[in-house]
Amino acid sequence: MPQEPEQPEWLYQDSTWLDLLRELFQQYDGQAERAMRLFHRLIDELENGSKSTVITSLENARQLAFCFTQFHYKCWCLYRHSLSLPEPEANALLERITETMRAAQEGRPG
Repeated sequence: MPQEPEQPEWLYQDSTWLDLLRELFQQYDGQAERAMRLFHRLIDELENGSKSTVITSLENARQLAFCFTQFHYKCWCLYRHSLSLPEPEANALLERITETMRAAQEGRPG
């Protein structure tokens, strides 16, 4: 499956959604219908309801999808490893990770 292109238009291209959903829809009967109902409800909520409900729904989807990423798996492995470290070493590791995250948010090298 292709990775997210650098162009900002990738979100609006049919091929992005097709690459993401094709296998799911082909392998599991009824998933396309479920997705259509979900997408319809989200659009309806945007048009006639509360934008915050749609944002909450998408945030929930993002959190759930994260559990299936390689990054999540590596974080879980790092966390499990940290449990066997003495507490001062585990705290130092957490502080290094926190500093790296802060640096990335500020756009500077970690």
